[in-house]
Amino acid sequence: MKEIFFSIITATKNPKNIFPTLESLRSQTFKNYENIIIDSSIKPIKDKIKTNYNFRYFYDKKLSLYEALNFGIKKSKGHIIFFLHSDDYLVDKKTLSQINLAFKKKEIEVVYGDIIMSANRFSRSWKSGIYNIKKIYKGWHPPHTSFFCKRNTLLKNGLFKTKYKIASDYELMIRLLLLLKPKNIKYLAKPIINMKIGGTSTKSIKNIITSNLEVFEILKSFKIRNYYQIIFFKIIRKFLQIRLK
Repeated sequence: MKEIFFSIITATKNPKNIFPTLESLRSQTFKNYENIIIDSSIKPIKDKIKTNYNFRYFYDKKLSLYEALNFGIKKSKGHIIFFLHSDDYLVDKKTLSQINLAFKKKEIEVVYGDIIMSANRFSRSWKSGIYNIKKIYKGWHPPHTSFFCKRNTLLKNGLFKTKYKIASDYELMIRLLLLLKPKNIKYLAKPIINMKIGGTSTKSIKNIITSNLEVFEILKSFKIRNYYQIIFFKIIRKFLQIRLK
């Protein structure tokens, strides 16, 4: 039996928004992947959706976002893990093929790229740039929605820490980037996904505050001392990426 290359994990609380995600996967020229959907909405996805699209489906409305993602990792069978959330979609049909090529060197454990974020009146283009550990101490990190990682690397170094409700993806990425060597990390200079602005971390003032408090605790856990400077630079970077339509 052929080994699955990608395990694409989709956590959703609103299955109505999942069609662009599923369509973008179905259009990919690279077909060696599995899509795992962890649904924690009020009602399960209708059977009609399951019939029209190919995915493995798990339903548990008690799961939080990061509990669902950890569950998906443990259920996955693929070599590479990627998180494609409901309402997000891959930018073009060759995206998975290009990521597959980026992992050709055995030493590569993480591949990341850029993302496009959009709203009614403005957009945000997040161009990550080449990895340098010094950048982390200046508020840099890649978008977690363009972050591909070997499954064995995740299992070896730990999954999402569910004590963080909003910034656990940031903690996971920083943890891996600090542990790995530069030769294990590859930047693909292209947009990976298109997503709508208004995720969990930014949908309310309360969530923005909670997110930054969690980042503060995460930086302390890594013994990174310039907490306030990093948080300041993180915020400034976001504003510099915004473009009015």
